[in-house]
Amino acid sequence: MNFNLKSPRKLCRKNLSKIRKIIAQKILFPFLKFRVRRILKKSKTRVFAITGSVGKTTAKNAAAEVLKSTGVEFSPRSFNTPFGIFFTIFGIEKAPRSFFEIINFVRQIFAPRKLPPNLILEFGADRPGDLKTLLQIVKPDFAALTTIVAAHLGKKNFQNEAEIFREKVQLLQNAKRRALCNFKVFEKFSDENHAPKFSFFGENEKCDFCVSNLKNERDGFSFVLEIEKSRQNFFIPILGKFHSTAILPAIFFGVCAGISLPKIAAILRNFRAGAGRGAIFKIGKLQVCDQSFNASFAAMRANLEIFAKFSAPRKIAILGEMREVGGFSEKFHREIAAIATTNFDFVFLVGEDFRKFANHENARFFETLQSLENFLKNFLRAADFIFIKGSHSNNLEKVVEFLRREF
Repeated sequence: MNFNLKSPRKLCRKNLSKIRKIIAQKILFPFLKFRVRRILKKSKTRVFAITGSVGKTTAKNAAAEVLKSTGVEFSPRSFNTPFGIFFTIFGIEKAPRSFFEIINFVRQIFAPRKLPPNLILEFGADRPGDLKTLLQIVKPDFAALTTIVAAHLGKKNFQNEAEIFREKVQLLQNAKRRALCNFKVFEKFSDENHAPKFSFFGENEKCDFCVSNLKNERDGFSFVLEIEKSRQNFFIPILGKFHSTAILPAIFFGVCAGISLPKIAAILRNFRAGAGRGAIFKIGKLQVCDQSFNASFAAMRANLEIFAKFSAPRKIAILGEMREVGGFSEKFHREIAAIATTNFDFVFLVGEDFRKFANHENARFFETLQSLENFLKNFLRAADFIFIKGSHSNNLEKVVEFLRREF
């Protein structure tokens, strides 16, 4: 008789995993929720919440700049899960891993804490039901939805964009005071016969936050915003007018906090995107646009089309595969590779889903980041423009670190 000695170990690990899950759901989650509610009640803090497929962190960071003078708490990271919300409210900057970090986490949970007047949270959702869990922790006073694109698609995730919208719009429906929705998204995906009590933004005269003259500029994008009888010009120093879906929620939050449009415009004129989110900077004699943090199909396509008009001696795109696009993967990666090879002089691809589309004369596929870095050492020249973008799991931020070390 053959005995499989691994089976008891696997069974033990499986049982331990179940036990940890039960402890988290039945004991830890309710206790942390209780602590969060007590902190919010004592602090009398206004909660601003952002959701959407893309742009949540940019919207949060922009809103934090707008609300800075009034006192604001927010996470510098993309904390948009239940524990992410707990970490933000407890003032924890990263998930505890070591024994000492766990001890410190426990101390911070029990420590007295008073929040500033405003708190900004991100609400993420990978699958149906995620928003319900987040709303059990806290319901916002003000909420905004950036946009909806094909992301987190799969058997255990969402089936299509309409399902993503139905999930994320729950945040707006549960806002205590006021909510802002992307008008184009609402018109496309809502099955309601009448408009809810949302405010809307978009390039439509029906919108409460009506945008016009939205256009790309050399160093950012600009638009005119009309709210009731007020009209204000905006310039945002981030490349790509599609970022307006992240900036409008920040403006909305500022208006809700009683900040004037001219003051909001002045603040956002100096706003800078975070690391990996579109900043353009010099590394030696190279010019780099770092969007390594993440990549949806819509954002990838929009960026590549912007740089079609960008002038540089050599334009180089380093692209990582797009994850969680479900059955659209082959279609999306084929289209992105076609756009990139048309608009860039050289295209370097990373990630298995890009492999079969590196068949153009100016495209090349790399098995690993190390092989890409070894190639770039002798390939790059002064004045090259390098665009870097891919899903976070590609770790393309390491390429940026490599460029800083070597050039």
